[in-house]
Amino acid sequence: FHWWKQQSWSGNLRELRNVIRRAVLFAQNQMLWKDNLPEFPKDRRQNSVNFEKQEDNEVGNMVLKLLDEYNFPIKNIYLFASEKSKSKIINFKGINYLVDVLTNDSFTNMDFVFLCGGTEVSKKWALVAERAGAYVIDNSSYYRMDKDISLIVPNVNFNSYDYKRKIISNPNCSTIQSVIVLNQLKKFKIKVKL
Repeated sequence: FHWWKQQSWSGNLRELRNVIRRAVLFAQNQMLWKDNLPEFPKDRRQNSVNFEKQEDNEVGNMVLKLLDEYNFPIKNIYLFASEKSKSKIINFKGINYLVDVLTNDSFTNMDFVFLCGGTEVSKKWALVAERAGAYVIDNSSYYRMDKDISLIVPNVNFNSYDYKRKIISNPNCSTIQSVIVLNQLKKFKIKVKL
């Protein structure tokens, strides 16, 4: 207990609760040692990623896979889902993470938020995350037709992002694949009729 009192904690209470929960899960012999704890954060969530994941969400799983494959620089990652999946453990880069439920305070000091939970999740949480200062990459259809939100196709039109809003929408997966191919054809000045 004395060691705990000496630690400075730069996160919020929810983060501390998650750290303690994870430590308890990995504790041996019903004793909680400081070796069971991850290193306490020195900075406030720089390069952190908040990730809303729907149960068995293939898009969410793919986002995690790509973050790993491209070795995206992440200091902290937070996984969120519905109440049904609260306390589920998901392994990312060899570390087990406890899934939590989103609250209005979940996005404090986040840099990026990937919303992969469908239109209702995006409708409810994208603006909350944007107001908290995070860039929101929304994979749902909710903002695709919104004239104030940039619709970005990876590797095609990122330069069209206007920085007016921090919410970035993207087309569905089949559209993305088609536009990437059509963009390559355009580079070779091949005319395509659809």
